[in-house]
Amino acid sequence: MRRFQERLEDDAAMGDEHIWIFDPYTRRAWKATADGSHTPRAARVCCSRYADPPRVLADVFAELDDMQTPR
Repeated sequence: MRRFQERLEDDAAMGDEHIWIFDPYTRRAWKATADGSHTPRAARVCCSRYADPPRVLADVFAELDDMQTPR
């Protein structure tokens, strides 16, 4: 867990404002900020500070499922 926290702190120190943690097994997501982490209220997540539209959480988990499926 400490290594994971260090990674989040490194990402935040580099200016990344959108740090998301996805658990594909429990289908839960958290957004990490300087104040800690919280569960999003909406079913959408913002993945970029640029023009990318918010993503639907269900779609993110479907993509994670596809990545885990042997080909």
